[in-house]
Amino acid sequence: MFKKTSIITSLLASLIAIMPYNSLGNIEKKQTPPEAYLVMKKSEQKIYLVTENESENYPAVYGKSLGKKSTQGDRKTPEGNYFICMINPNSEWDYFYGLNYPNEKDGKEALEAGQITLKEYNAIAEAEKKGVCPPWNTSLGGEIGIHGTNPERIGLETIINYADWINFFNDIYLLDKNPNWTKGCIALRNQDFYDIRSKIKGLGTKVIIQN
Repeated sequence: MFKKTSIITSLLASLIAIMPYNSLGNIEKKQTPPEAYLVMKKSEQKIYLVTENESENYPAVYGKSLGKKSTQGDRKTPEGNYFICMINPNSEWDYFYGLNYPNEKDGKEALEAGQITLKEYNAIAEAEKKGVCPPWNTSLGGEIGIHGTNPERIGLETIINYADWINFFNDIYLLDKNPNWTKGCIALRNQDFYDIRSKIKGLGTKVIIQN
């Protein structure tokens, strides 16, 4: 019995000896690296992919109209803190990440302005709590997201008329030369979208949109 107790005591002592301690003598907990997230700067026409050790940026275009989105059909991009709430891999824009616009803050502002009903606000707030997409059929609009650029999907073998040639040519300058043109979404080149896609978790990824 004494021999078994001595062995157990020795094992415990060995385990304690190799445990990492900080300067205060407390056992250190392993830190989980923060998840990558996106910062979108409308005035710069860029998207920043922020990770633990670096920040990369990509050219992007935003809503055709200036300002913060607040109404269905205003062609503006929202501003605020959002997250990716849905993924559509078969979008007409090649790939689509839906954002949870309107979020609770957008809903509260609209409720106070008399733009939406209390029932609509509650549905928006509840969706944010659950981490899902909010109703997209209120006067605030919806279906705002991040997507690729459709003309890039046109291969040379499918260019059969002048209009297709124009589309294909425009894509070369789509983000570098052209002004903002979307209905409120954020568009970037497909290859840049795929690069971002490979570095974020997808659903739930934080997205900060600034002017």
